Amino acid sequence: MTNETTQYLGGRWHDRFESLWSKTSAAIARFPLATLLIATIGVLANCAAQRVYFPDEARYDALIGALAGAAAVSVAASLAAEAYSARSVVRHVLSLAAALPTLLLMWLGLDIAVYPAALAASVFLMIPLASSFGRGSPQRFWFFSFELGVGAGLAFLSVLLFAFGFWAILKMCAFLFEVDFDNRIDSHIFTTAFAFVGPLFALGRVPEVNLEREGIDIDSRTARGDSLLIGVRVLFNWVAVPLVLAAGVVLHLYAAKIVLSGAVPKNEIGWITLVFLALVLSLRVMIDPFADARRGLTATFAFVWAPMLLVPLGLMVFALAQRVTAEGVTEERYYLALAALAGGIVVLTQLAPRWSGDIRMMWGVPVALLLLSSFGPWGVVDIVGRSQATRIAAEFARNGRLEADRRALRRRDELRSRIMALADVGQLDRLAPLLDGQARQAAERATPGERRDAARHLLAALAIDPHPEKRMNLRASWTTALDLSGYDMALVQVPLSRDVGFGPQDGMAHFALKDGDLMVWTKAAEIDRFPLDDVVQGLLARHDGPSAQGPIGFDLTGQSGRQIRLFVASAQIEDGDVLVSADAAVLLRRAEWAEGLWSESGLAAGQP
Repeated sequence: MTNETTQYLGGRWHDRFESLWSKTSAAIARFPLATLLIATIGVLANCAAQRVYFPDEARYDALIGALAGAAAVSVAASLAAEAYSARSVVRHVLSLAAALPTLLLMWLGLDIAVYPAALAASVFLMIPLASSFGRGSPQRFWFFSFELGVGAGLAFLSVLLFAFGFWAILKMCAFLFEVDFDNRIDSHIFTTAFAFVGPLFALGRVPEVNLEREGIDIDSRTARGDSLLIGVRVLFNWVAVPLVLAAGVVLHLYAAKIVLSGAVPKNEIGWITLVFLALVLSLRVMIDPFADARRGLTATFAFVWAPMLLVPLGLMVFALAQRVTAEGVTEERYYLALAALAGGIVVLTQLAPRWSGDIRMMWGVPVALLLLSSFGPWGVVDIVGRSQATRIAAEFARNGRLEADRRALRRRDELRSRIMALADVGQLDRLAPLLDGQARQAAERATPGERRDAARHLLAALAIDPHPEKRMNLRASWTTALDLSGYDMALVQVPLSRDVGFGPQDGMAHFALKDGDLMVWTKAAEIDRFPLDDVVQGLLARHDGPSAQGPIGFDLTGQSGRQIRLFVASAQIEDGDVLVSADAAVLLRRAEWAEGLWSESGLAAGQP
């Protein structure tokens, strides 16, 4: 390598590091409060890597979130001041005035019925809008957001380079020089990279609020060979737009199927339409400089995007209405409804000439609604709390009290999910008037940092296992002979499940587990039910026995007086005493059942 080459490469790297340092230095001077908050986050995160939490482990996440939210809103306030060409002192004062209440609100959070996650998300999403706050144009907003996104991407790459480069150097030193480093040094490297270096680099890449961008012509920039914009245009026109248009066609065909068949929308249709709504609005914002093209798929999308949202929004509202009517409002359903409202408002704004095609409105409406959802009687905390507490009182309380009894065995999954929904928004104290003793104490002491623990204590006081995912597996061998006395028909290896019944043929009887019972049903109607409480208790008593023992038999009497004998070879029990699936043999008496209910292929060979 020649001296000239060495000098050239050295100069290139020197220029890059000098540019990086100059941008970071400029960010520190431009956003001093945000820099201080980011540095604080970095210090606290490194302390947490040493298992030292401030102020304590339960409140550590809340503090980090509050600091991050305060940093974001300080940047947004400073950018809004820049849009009005405010002096540095004014910008810093506004940053402090915005950051302090945000920090306090997010720190207190659910203690004062403020939802920190929504508040944090809204202040971060405000940053692109700040460049056009009260003045400017959609074009300024687009160029600022574009450069901000590019800067964030470069910051992420810088984090990866810093973290993996530093980590590789340490591993080389440890291997080549046999140096033993503390095992926790890896966590410190990545913590510093993602909690301090990355955000600081991103801060340095925040573009200046350029008041001259109103007249920039995107076509002239692409004509001059701006490779980045040319690549973005190709990506939108030939990849993103066709995919979104195809997804829209699929959703409209599904809506037509619902109308023609009268079928109920699937449970996941709400999330599918939410993703589609987010894709359409995001893509409409991103293609804005290219939306005036006279031809191509991008021009088509810019023309049809608003009408294309009407049917998916209708599907979302229909599905939400069904779920909310049946099960009340949860955190997820609240934000699905909020997304539908935001989409509807954005579509309606296209009817007003002043706002039609304004991408700031497309971005600002969802952000404003997200901010509003974080507090007040219209917020997610209050609405979910009222909805779930009212339903629990109406459906589970007896004589104004919520107590542990056999009722919970039938609907414990529903009660558990409602209590956990209240815990998620810090509203367990709404149940205190319905409770006594330890359960009341658990509801009243549900501080935000301990709300999940408080919910578990409350469930335990109501004799409901807070960990339904824990399952007990019971198995036995089918090689043992079965006692057929008193029965003249046997169905062998019958799979019992809460989801799928036995016997797929139309007109045949099915077996299924429902609400703690063994249900016998056909496609037309339910035939009979057999309580399974004794079966579960017998299986639990057998749990510690040797696996080589044969299936255990139970004589059951149905609600109609029919009798069956159930042999269980394997079973899964969750929540302590809820049978969720089993492999069984069922003995029946032909005279007690209508002709043609059972498939001959399910009969045991050689039985009487």
